[in-house]
Amino acid sequence: MYLIANLAVGGSWPGVPDATNVWPARMTIDFIRVWSPTVSSTTKPATTAPTTTKPQTTSPPTTKPQTTSPATTKPQTTSPSTTKPVFDAGALAYFPLPQSARILDTRTAGAPMIPAGGYGSYQATDIWIDGVVVPPTAQVVTGIVTATGSTGGALSASGSLAVVDAGLASPSVVTLTLSAGSVGRGYFTVFVDSTYRQLRVKTTVAAHLIIDITGFFAPIGTPDPNAGAGGLLYYPLAPKKLVSYSGTSLLHASTLVNTKIAGVSGTSVPLGAKAVNGLFDVSAVSAGSLTVWAGPATTTQPPQSASAYWEAGRHVAFGAISSLGSDGSANLKSSVDSSLTWDIDGYYKAGTAGLAFYAFKTPMRVIDTRAGAVALKAGGGAFANGTVRHYVLQNVSFDGHKIPKSARALVGTFAVYTATAASKSEALTAWPGGVSRPAVSHVRVAWDRKESANTVTVALNSSTGVLQIYSWGSVHVVFHVVGFYAPSAPGSIARAQADSTSSSTSSDSHLASWAVALIVFGTLLAAVAVVAVVAIVVTRRRSADSKQNYVLAQ
Repeated sequence: MYLIANLAVGGSWPGVPDATNVWPARMTIDFIRVWSPTVSSTTKPATTAPTTTKPQTTSPPTTKPQTTSPATTKPQTTSPSTTKPVFDAGALAYFPLPQSARILDTRTAGAPMIPAGGYGSYQATDIWIDGVVVPPTAQVVTGIVTATGSTGGALSASGSLAVVDAGLASPSVVTLTLSAGSVGRGYFTVFVDSTYRQLRVKTTVAAHLIIDITGFFAPIGTPDPNAGAGGLLYYPLAPKKLVSYSGTSLLHASTLVNTKIAGVSGTSVPLGAKAVNGLFDVSAVSAGSLTVWAGPATTTQPPQSASAYWEAGRHVAFGAISSLGSDGSANLKSSVDSSLTWDIDGYYKAGTAGLAFYAFKTPMRVIDTRAGAVALKAGGGAFANGTVRHYVLQNVSFDGHKIPKSARALVGTFAVYTATAASKSEALTAWPGGVSRPAVSHVRVAWDRKESANTVTVALNSSTGVLQIYSWGSVHVVFHVVGFYAPSAPGSIARAQADSTSSSTSSDSHLASWAVALIVFGTLLAAVAVVAVVAIVVTRRRSADSKQNYVLAQ
């Protein structure tokens, strides 16, 4: 058995070259996988049909429309499963990417819009794009999702969007709310199963999608494939206001502001920190966007995707992990004159004293105030304006998952719903029990909207596990937790035995597939082909460094 892998020009599949082709072109083969059908299916990579219009390994989004709108605004009313492990991935360290990796842009790939009620699945790990690597060992990814209208501008209808692992067919979580006449943009933190290594995006309205990966979580001790600082652990802080522009002192349009953070007195962020977690609150008279990226100001370029977008006269609030440059600084630039506050509530640094991340594949519905909901903390009715509620979220279990006593902070998505359109900008704040409420907003509902959602990190009281929530306005609150931060010491958290066994099998099978791959070009390949059915997958890269997997033989 022989294998020929070359970069063909022309032919029935790629077609005749024309003026749109980029020259020179190249094909780089990272590896060849070989496996036997007797090996556990968890080691077999996704074998999606090839496509010439998308740079991702994905099922075409237009071929699998959802027949009903996803339950993005309805409470969960069915009993949860009890077969899931305590958590699905841990203990993980954070790896910020040196620049964002764009895994999808349907505006430029020649693909149609994702239809209303439809979805698409897109490869998010085991990728290399423009020199940036997200390795197969990544178990959670962070990023920005953007939804636009047919021409790349404003959406024509209002709705919602969910970003989840590709294995979840019907997610009930809301990652981002979408408004007609606007562009939707939000952050996500999502578990990615090693079976498919894909994200699934479901939308209730027709939209073009852009997805940028900004970082990933992988097991502690994983080498950094991007020659960065290595795996980082999390250190929570009481919120500290880092930047404030308002009144007569605005962040002026197109002005680059470089802000030194690490090692600066008053920030509590030490030298050596490579990223910070924080909350942004932005408003402006005119519609615009804000971009945040790592410094220094003179040597780094802004990412392809802005960090936030807002409509004229409206507030937006969002949480984000922001990378710091070699000098410990970050850059800010607004497209219009705007008011801005940026509060830091944690940082990421190499070492052993910080907190590791533990992720859930299926988001854990922790709070749902709506009638008839099934959640860890269900019911209670809408928050009245100016009220505070207290929730104990340590040493609690729901839907087969558990937030342990050692948990110090939660990562999840807050969704806020009003009965009628807000008469003013309404907001929600979450903070640890036992301390004063900080002057920050985790979610904001614009004055003429009914709902909003944000992915944020919230700290718990380390002793009591209490999380406090305050509302400006009468709103229902839904909180889905995707993971938690806890000490990384061995044995600090017990994992379900069944899940540990599965992970061990997957790891052994992965090593085995590499071992067999080394034989492919040797004289023993013929013997292997005789005794077992062998499938070979080659990673092919086009000139844009995009990635596709193809089954060549079986």
